[in-house]
Amino acid sequence: MGEVHEGMCGTHQSAHKMKWLLRRAGFYWPTMLEDSFRYYKGCDSCQKFGDIQLAPASMLHPIIKPWPFRGWGLDFIGQIHPKSSKGHRFVLVATDYFTKWTEVVPLKNMTHKEVIKFILEHIVYRFGIPQTLTTDQGSSFISHQVREFA
Repeated sequence: MGEVHEGMCGTHQSAHKMKWLLRRAGFYWPTMLEDSFRYYKGCDSCQKFGDIQLAPASMLHPIIKPWPFRGWGLDFIGQIHPKSSKGHRFVLVATDYFTKWTEVVPLKNMTHKEVIKFILEHIVYRFGIPQTLTTDQGSSFISHQVREFA
């Protein structure tokens, strides 16, 4: 089973594919599929790098901040079709975790310059420097310029 699953020609196959390959190689036993599932579920690499849909569900944990405007969550909405009359195709949204206050601005492009400008004008200048900014790791948020700014 190890050779079929992760050997020279094995590419960490699923349990059903392992059973098919074993049968093709001339092997058979009554609990072949169950054993294939057991082997597949015991493979650390498959569990670590496998499909996220097969990962067990876990509890969500709320992000709690002790006072207003200390931590913000930022995300883009879009691309919006059709674009607005002024050419806006995206919306940048920031939400304060304590008060749930929301700052929203329409944008024509998702660039690091727009993100920095938004953080300065809509968060820092109005509410002070936040302790944390939480994003979904989108390319506009993790660019070198935004990291230097933050």
